[in-house]
Amino acid sequence: MMTRTFYATAAAAALTIGTAGAASAAGDGHHPAEPEAPAPSPEPVLTETEEPPNAPVLEINRLNHLVIVTWEPVDGAETYRWSLASEEETVDGGLTHEGNRAIAYDTIGLEPGFYTLSVIGFDENGVPGEASSVEVQVAGMIGG
Repeated sequence: MMTRTFYATAAAAALTIGTAGAASAAGDGHHPAEPEAPAPSPEPVLTETEEPPNAPVLEINRLNHLVIVTWEPVDGAETYRWSLASEEETVDGGLTHEGNRAIAYDTIGLEPGFYTLSVIGFDENGVPGEASSVEVQVAGMIGG
């Protein structure tokens, strides 16, 4: 059995968009405006935090086709919501209550591919904290 701990990362994108000056875009009235080179596509700049504040730290354990996910308590969280989603849809999910910080799901019946597992804690007033997500791969069956 392999145990891996995943930390969520925060990503921020910084975009730079070029603008053309009004005079150069319109020309001088006697000559057509010079064509300007297109502005380069904005490049996202990703930044990571070492550990997000108030987000669950997910620990994934696999036992054959069963995946067990546990996490340490998050300050102030009374309830946790989890979901397992493909690119197209959420395929499973639910709530845990009263300090239950573990879920298990069976990968039998899931299409092979990559899924995102997310966990988020909510306080007693229903206010969400930070979410943690991890990508989980489901392999296809070998043989027939």
